[in-house]
Amino acid sequence: MANAAFIETNKPAIFDPHSEPESVGQRWSQWVKKFGRYITANDVTSDLRKKALLLNLAGDAVTDIFDCLPNTGLSYADALTCLNQHFNPQKNLYFEAYKFRKSFQADNQSINEFATNLRTLAHTCEFADRADFELTLQLLIGTRSERLRKHILSRPDIGFDEALAYGRNEEIIGAQTLVLPSHDSNSSVNKIMTKRNNKGRNKVRRDMSHRGDDASHSAYDGPQSARSLPSSSQRTCFYCGGIWPHPAGNSCPAKGYNCTLCHKRNHFEKFCLSSQKSSSANSKRIDFVHGC
Repeated sequence: MANAAFIETNKPAIFDPHSEPESVGQRWSQWVKKFGRYITANDVTSDLRKKALLLNLAGDAVTDIFDCLPNTGLSYADALTCLNQHFNPQKNLYFEAYKFRKSFQADNQSINEFATNLRTLAHTCEFADRADFELTLQLLIGTRSERLRKHILSRPDIGFDEALAYGRNEEIIGAQTLVLPSHDSNSSVNKIMTKRNNKGRNKVRRDMSHRGDDASHSAYDGPQSARSLPSSSQRTCFYCGGIWPHPAGNSCPAKGYNCTLCHKRNHFEKFCLSSQKSSSANSKRIDFVHGC
């Protein structure tokens, strides 16, 4: 009774020979493998019972086909051979190899699932003693992992199982890395310091720009004045972009000029802090106030 219950609850699904006709041979081969494991697990040894179970579990559509076939024989082996020849009349190895070469790892497919699919497709290609090389080559071509691809290329003697083990390990490490939090304290400190420095520089510029025509070009004697900066930095005028210091006796060309962007005086548009277009230029010039 226990054996009968096991057969009832674990029998293979009914085979549909009419859907997906382009893959009926491959699907039938997979169904036969499942059926073979099923009768082995249930210790079915009678040849007559094997044949009866084959036709019964395969379904009415397969039974109807079997009844119309010639030379079906009397034994289980004869029946299975007859059905195999019907569903696999002539294998096109070029087409099977084409399907194998077009196999790539999907976005939601694990490396194990991809490897299983490759093995299934390789079985129908009849690669024989070249199977390991072909599997490794397609793993190289079809994997999403650049690290696995580089690892295979760096190991000319690597086999499929070893490459697959490396790919599994990389996949596990990648999943674990996503769970771990990332802390970049140095980056946070740098961002805060940069923000503070920019705020201070803009304040100095605003204060000086509000002093009037002459004040904005007067010398600034604070601790960060032009005089205290290294000579390598004293090359560009903050307001006109010319050489600093200006030639003796010549005032800054921007002195008295009305900026058309902010409508304030004493600087050209290219060096106006209120213009978004001048942001790249501002980062390259010296940020201090000088006299002319």
